[in-house]
Amino acid sequence: MKKLWAISTFSALMLSGCGDSARVNYRVIVEVNDNGVKRAGSSVWSYSIAENVSLGGKSYKFKFNGEAVAIDLPGRGTLFALSEGRSPEGFYRGAEVRMAPEALFRDELTRERAGHRGKTLQRHEKLREISNMAGRAKSLHCPEVFNPVPSLVHEPWSDCPFMVRFRDIRNPASVEAVDPADLAAAFGKGVKLQRIVIQITRDEVTGGIGKKMPWLEQWAGKRVYLSGKPFGTLNPDRHDSLADQLSAGAFSTEM
Repeated sequence: MKKLWAISTFSALMLSGCGDSARVNYRVIVEVNDNGVKRAGSSVWSYSIAENVSLGGKSYKFKFNGEAVAIDLPGRGTLFALSEGRSPEGFYRGAEVRMAPEALFRDELTRERAGHRGKTLQRHEKLREISNMAGRAKSLHCPEVFNPVPSLVHEPWSDCPFMVRFRDIRNPASVEAVDPADLAAAFGKGVKLQRIVIQITRDEVTGGIGKKMPWLEQWAGKRVYLSGKPFGTLNPDRHDSLADQLSAGAFSTEM
């Protein structure tokens, strides 16, 4: 009996974690109005989910690959849009922006499947359908979210990506936050965020951002923040400088 129980338990554990998965590649395009001249940068990101079938029920595992979007503003510096979200209050926060394709194209998928008979699609199946919408594009609700109407509730995905610049691109500790609703404060009069576009694509994930930040590859694998402080040495309840919150991984998953 014990042997049979052991075999059954082993079989259950082997099945645990086995499930279906889906991935979507999408291009993030950030357009900036620089005194009437359009400046733009783009990066292809990849977001995947996989069923995690365990003894406690079904959940999902998430994986993201990609690097920050860099927008060069000649004579003014470079604006970086990270794959992390930014709350209306301006705080650096979670990965809602990474899940933007699900939120942006969810309603469109529902409309296209209206009247379709069959089983209800699971989350990974919906994402797979969205990945088949290659070529379609939609804009994030940004930066309107920073001028919210009190009665209007914005979903987390509509927040802007967290945006930063470096006072000195050679010095990672010189990183500072940029308000998407007021780029002029960081880059000068006449500079304004125009729009952010999410486009479903079959292109491969973009690489090469290290060319803009020579120090980035040197930090690969180092468990330190941009300030140079090791992970785990900061008080999570204290608002430290941005350099004490970001690491090289904020700019590239390869880091």
